[in-house]
Amino acid sequence: MMRFRLSVLSVLMGSWLACATVFGAVAEPPVAVVVKTGSTHELTSVLPVLQGLLRERKYSVVAGSQAGEAGWRIELSCLTDKCPLDASVPRVIVKLEAFDPGQPEPVAVVRAPHCSVQSIDQAASQAVTILFKGRGAYERDREAFFRQIGFHFSGKQVAPVLAVRDTVGPQIDVISPSLPEAARGMARLAKAKTGEVAIIGRVTDPSKVDRLTLNGQSVALDEKGTFQPVVQLTDRGDYPILLEAQDAVGNVSRLEFTLTPQMAQRIAAAKSAVDKRLALVIGNGGYKGVPSLGNPVNDADAMASSLTSLGFRVIKCTNVDRIALISAINTFGEVLSKENYTVGMVYYAGHGVQRNGLNYLVPVEVTKQSDVESECVGLQHILNKMEAANTRVNILVMDACRNDPFVKPAQQRDAGNSGGPASIKAPTGTLIAFATAPGSTAADGTGKNGTYTESLLQHIQKPNVSIESVFRLVRTDVMQKTNNEQIPWESTSLTGDEFYFRR
Repeated sequence: MMRFRLSVLSVLMGSWLACATVFGAVAEPPVAVVVKTGSTHELTSVLPVLQGLLRERKYSVVAGSQAGEAGWRIELSCLTDKCPLDASVPRVIVKLEAFDPGQPEPVAVVRAPHCSVQSIDQAASQAVTILFKGRGAYERDREAFFRQIGFHFSGKQVAPVLAVRDTVGPQIDVISPSLPEAARGMARLAKAKTGEVAIIGRVTDPSKVDRLTLNGQSVALDEKGTFQPVVQLTDRGDYPILLEAQDAVGNVSRLEFTLTPQMAQRIAAAKSAVDKRLALVIGNGGYKGVPSLGNPVNDADAMASSLTSLGFRVIKCTNVDRIALISAINTFGEVLSKENYTVGMVYYAGHGVQRNGLNYLVPVEVTKQSDVESECVGLQHILNKMEAANTRVNILVMDACRNDPFVKPAQQRDAGNSGGPASIKAPTGTLIAFATAPGSTAADGTGKNGTYTESLLQHIQKPNVSIESVFRLVRTDVMQKTNNEQIPWESTSLTGDEFYFRR
């Protein structure tokens, strides 16, 4: 049967190719675009982008229920690592593989790396777009990919790459600071903090890059075309940037953008100093009907003391039942809203569980027979109170990623068993921090405090460290202490000026 299907497919493809030749169309049959089986990323938003770009190249793309009619397919996959030019920026590497149904190996392969702080889906979509529309190395790799496909379906050998006179200037890519896409003819504005700003990027050209200048001054390039000049940005005005590159045969290209001060350091310090801060600190460890926990009360006491030293007014409660827990959250929300606080923070240590994709805090009176959804307190209740207060910054820290006490007995938080929080998206202006990633559990540590809280207590006291950097430092510490078994996780949608625990 398989041999018969392949024969029919060959006849159909042969007929299609004959018609294509007569009418001057492309030589390839219809193509389907799919995410590679076993890919670690769904890449659902990338598929329509890739389909549209293929149609722009005059390919016949079939999708949905008609995908079975395709004569070949392009499989899409994506890897992630760190940008080689700036390790603080993530990089996606999108791979396109063209397959003929009758062959196990791909007909052609092309990779599109792209460094971006966007989500994986957004960065992958941009990587594919740059691959199809970019110049320099992108153009060379792209055309080789499609040339290989064309020769495969025409039955010819791949033609050697002939020397073609280079008439295009070098490709200039700036990775940091991030340059937003601009409409045709409009300037691009990149936000940057005041002080020394590194312009990190790469310039490439088939004919070799001869020189690069920034505002007329020569810029050093390494053997890969990487550059990293530094400019001094102040809060007194915008800083225009003109990058000009010339290749070995005299072609010139330019990239213009403007750095705009996001804020002056003195303004940031002043705003941090006058922030009005309120924190709710909860520690539940004295459970009776489920396994008790040794650290949460100690964690709550230490966190309350630390936050008080950082200018927070602290509401603290420990070993509270459901009524007291809800009352504390309601009081926190009311004070946060009515007394015009600009920063709200909730810290919780204790048992936490998930049910049907939602997270719950566990009061001390629950038993194994308790109904989680009616007798525990939903995490969303806290987020609702924060959102209603309209504070500048909201912080929710959950050192509650323990084994599910309703499923398996556990005397301590254990990173080796199943459990953990459900994934959650942070409302605008909020950072949500979990002691471990969604679906995982957290270690209690061997000292007075839990592993996660112990690290957090250390790093929030460091001066001039932004809140995002604090939690990156915490994650590194915890991963090292737990041999990478516990990986702290955050969801953030903070906007506006940076927040610092201590300046």
